[in-house]
Amino acid sequence: MYADQFAEKYAANTPHRFIGTPYARLEDSALELGSFVMEGLRTGGNADRSLLQSYSDMLDTSASNITTRYFRLINSFSLLEEPAPQSTLEMQTGAVSLHRFHLLSIYFSQLYDRLHESSTKMTYNDYTSIQQELAFTSVLHLIHQRDSQASPKRNRSIIDGLYNGAMTELDVGVVLCEIAKRRRGTLIIASPPQFENGPRKGNSDFIVFDTSTNRAVGVQAKTSTSQNTFDSYDKERVVIVDSGHDLYDTIAQKVPGTTKTRIVRTPGLLSAHVLLSTKPNSRFSKELMAIVGPTHMMYLKNFVQSNFRHIKSKVPDAVAHVEHRLAPHLGW
Repeated sequence: MYADQFAEKYAANTPHRFIGTPYARLEDSALELGSFVMEGLRTGGNADRSLLQSYSDMLDTSASNITTRYFRLINSFSLLEEPAPQSTLEMQTGAVSLHRFHLLSIYFSQLYDRLHESSTKMTYNDYTSIQQELAFTSVLHLIHQRDSQASPKRNRSIIDGLYNGAMTELDVGVVLCEIAKRRRGTLIIASPPQFENGPRKGNSDFIVFDTSTNRAVGVQAKTSTSQNTFDSYDKERVVIVDSGHDLYDTIAQKVPGTTKTRIVRTPGLLSAHVLLSTKPNSRFSKELMAIVGPTHMMYLKNFVQSNFRHIKSKVPDAVAHVEHRLAPHLGW
């Protein structure tokens, strides 16, 4: 689908959810970024850079706090009554999604300049840096999740669902970056609220925009899917990527007391394998270093070595499979 046609369906969507809350400014800046992305898609990569001014100002003042607040928001579900009121859950879950979008947008920030001047291409090393930042962040989620499981907590299934969904989304981002390394002119964009909370059947976590063919498609990450999942999305506009079927984020585990094994979905596995197979890039963003720090980064590397080195990597299979599914939508 041509990029302007892709963007057209989302044009009237302005999903304000946090008016009068502490998250209002974050939402306003995310919607502003969405307007910039919308114009970039409509104009074939010639958006007005001035549209990003307040978003850039927000990053300068808030970037270092976003990740800290993000993990606190996830774990704060354990402080809610069980079952929590639906309105409270929706507000809290929306706040988590908003912070995760901003976390992703920090890593993808250099891509926005390409929506202003599409003739300036991303390089292999640019995407390698983003890819490693996403992979480290995915494994950081895995560690936070295991730490949170150390003691009983209320709303345990909600907390695990948020962690698993985030790791699946980050794993998909890692795969898309690997594809973009080989497809020069391809931009990977973390979907702003207009697209992520878009019209029915159009929600996406990422937008893949090939500036050379001027085509775009949304990508929705799912930890698990059913036929109903596929039926509820616009197949021309959105490609659903399943953590098990598409990313091979699975581990065979022995069933206690038997000789049988079972297949367990393990979001974050793909990112762990990318970290195992890639020489660390010294050009990590200052944001990632502020989030992780050199000592914690070494701990992350040791964690991955200890837990995933013995499991065969299927990263090349996942990349090839997802690229094959994207190809018809992008004119490849």
